[in-house]
Amino acid sequence: MASQNNINFTLNGIAQNVGCRADTTVLEWLRTDKRLTGTKEGCAEGDCGACTILLSKQEDSGFSAVNSCILSMGQIAGCDVLTVEGLKSETYHPLQVAMAENGSSQCGFCTPGIVMSLAGLLAATSDPSEEQIHDALAGNLCRCTGYKPIVEAALKITKGGLVALPKTTSSMAGLDEVLDSHGTQFYRPKTLSHLFERRAANPSAILLGGGTDLGVALAEHESEWPEVIWTGAVQELRQVTESKDNWTFGAAVTWQEMLTKIGDAYPSLSTLIRRFGSTQIRNMGTIGGNIGTASPIGDGP
Repeated sequence: MASQNNINFTLNGIAQNVGCRADTTVLEWLRTDKRLTGTKEGCAEGDCGACTILLSKQEDSGFSAVNSCILSMGQIAGCDVLTVEGLKSETYHPLQVAMAENGSSQCGFCTPGIVMSLAGLLAATSDPSEEQIHDALAGNLCRCTGYKPIVEAALKITKGGLVALPKTTSSMAGLDEVLDSHGTQFYRPKTLSHLFERRAANPSAILLGGGTDLGVALAEHESEWPEVIWTGAVQELRQVTESKDNWTFGAAVTWQEMLTKIGDAYPSLSTLIRRFGSTQIRNMGTIGGNIGTASPIGDGP
């Protein structure tokens, strides 16, 4: 299998070639190495949303909100990353203007994450409803402003259609299957047979899906991942098939992808998925990972 040493991705439109451990969290790298401190660390567990960034894994697929505190650097190889610093081009994003004009921020600590979550929604959904705005904000905690002026700011600009974000250039298709970076091995098998071969060769490696559970210990420096086998590039595990009577979802399909696919056809399941994970968590967490970790608080099982 081909191997590479540095982690290549795009940050706010600029290509990056980074030499760091693959199990460094994206939040730690952004704040410590890149000095992009608009992205905040709050809970370090993927709960508060202060660390929210936007991530695109495939060209033209658009950006999705994710928690950078529990996301590892190995997972963003080949991706586009957008932080609050990259949201402004020649002028501020319309949502930033509306938030300022509406008094939608007090201490400001949570504000960048809130802006990123709503910017992702406004780029993907034309004229979102108040319910959709609330859903987008479900993973963002605000303790001093309150949500009413935040929702009001979002509603002010919903009638203007989609609010575009920078065009993505991401592509994970050409990535080497082995990332050997600064003492960590991050394996990215692309087929199920390669996954089985890698698992047999590295039985002690962490088997990683989205990292929304395993990433918590990583963020709190309670664990290291010297060897990781990531399921996110395995073709068979990323497939979704539909027949007359059912859907079949691969284990590396995210909960948000499942929710988008089933839509209103299975309302009780759609309601359940929205309840057991915020938008950021649903965009990262996988069906197989949620079951496979056997967490006592896992909703899938």
